[in-house]
Amino acid sequence: MSHVLILGATGHLGQHLPLALQERGHTVHALVRPESLASGDAVKQAQVDALRRRGVVLHPGSLQDDASLRAACAGIDVVISAVTGEQLGEQPKLFAAMLEAGVQRFLPSEFGIDTQQPEAGRCALVDWKRGVQAAVKASGVPYTMVYANGFASYWAASLGQIGLFAPPATSVRVFGDGDTPGHFVQPEDIARYVACIIDDPRTENREVGLFPADNRRTQNELIAQWESVRGATLGRENIDAATVDWLIGDAAGKPERMMEWIVLQLVRSVWIDGALAERRDGVLDATRLYPDVGYTRVDDFVAGFAAPSATASLSDPVQAYLKALNAGDTTALSSCFAQDYRSDQPGYPGRAFCGREVVVRNHVQLFERGTVRAQVQSATTTKPDASGVRRNYLELTYDLNRHDGTTDLLVGTIVFGATDKEIRWGRLHLQPVDRAELDLEIDALIDQSRGIQ
Repeated sequence: MSHVLILGATGHLGQHLPLALQERGHTVHALVRPESLASGDAVKQAQVDALRRRGVVLHPGSLQDDASLRAACAGIDVVISAVTGEQLGEQPKLFAAMLEAGVQRFLPSEFGIDTQQPEAGRCALVDWKRGVQAAVKASGVPYTMVYANGFASYWAASLGQIGLFAPPATSVRVFGDGDTPGHFVQPEDIARYVACIIDDPRTENREVGLFPADNRRTQNELIAQWESVRGATLGRENIDAATVDWLIGDAAGKPERMMEWIVLQLVRSVWIDGALAERRDGVLDATRLYPDVGYTRVDDFVAGFAAPSATASLSDPVQAYLKALNAGDTTALSSCFAQDYRSDQPGYPGRAFCGREVVVRNHVQLFERGTVRAQVQSATTTKPDASGVRRNYLELTYDLNRHDGTTDLLVGTIVFGATDKEIRWGRLHLQPVDRAELDLEIDALIDQSRGIQ
């Protein structure tokens, strides 16, 4: 099997690549900035620790350090770049190191819109990637361009309103007529397809896309699915193509609005121009090449965010935690907790701990194993005490779907003490449930768990 070097191994997609590659028998390496190896940032440190625990070989270095690139590429068969932002344009700095090391395949950081779909000038991010793609093809390094289309965690979770990581509570912006389709795939599924692509001779020097038939959805269809599982109707703010063009023009050339400008161009490409709708001639379809890999159905993914409206009474940071948990977003989750957060499990006294960094580390490990869906059955809160802390009582189920196909179910109650800004303490009363006994009613299991409070 291959030795695979990942750049961007702690990113939104990159964090899923090590497990997917190891499951295929590959040895995984990661280029990690030296400052990240000893970071005081709880999230970054937890992510690096997760790579170590998984047995990933860490190489200190960066795209600005040629010597570190040569050292990292030595003995490597495949390089996968999952970098973002300004680092996209720095990927050609890898060419010399890869050629010297005899790297057999390079996957540049595409993993989104088919770079050849939008017209030049319609989307700056795609234009930048198109320039890198041309350089890759001219470099002499064997390559595969992988177009994952839309990340479901960005596009489907937000019902098309990119920038959110969970469905909006009351209203949604609909771009164009809302009937332009796109294909959407979860990052962990993308990683599994990538693990198949890297050493398949059929994909060498080719372009490969992900076009799951069940995940071709319009924005209106995503909204309708959410409304169906919630049993409520969202308000709609319709934004036509001319307005999107005006907003893009208004943000252009203003450094403080660059991210807004880029996001608006992506929105135009996806929901108005249809850049995720169809497979271009000459692009292979990974879902057909590897039919046994499987993928998360986007309808199921959206439905996983559903929770009774009773959660609206919860403190803001508790609601934000539930959204971040279901989205697998460690960064957003970290901001919900106080630095000195205290956790107790009365049924398991030895599991008590203090500190936000422990919360982050625990959830990084959880997300490593699979996806989590927290379903709130009922919730209530008390009035704030003298320090502004309200008690938030949640009756809920935790459903963990591991990457290896096994599942765990926890049911019970959680009490969070939270201000309007942060969760300060928590008491967890959760019980594991045997899947073979799921003929029992969930409500009965929750009632049973109350007895340990």
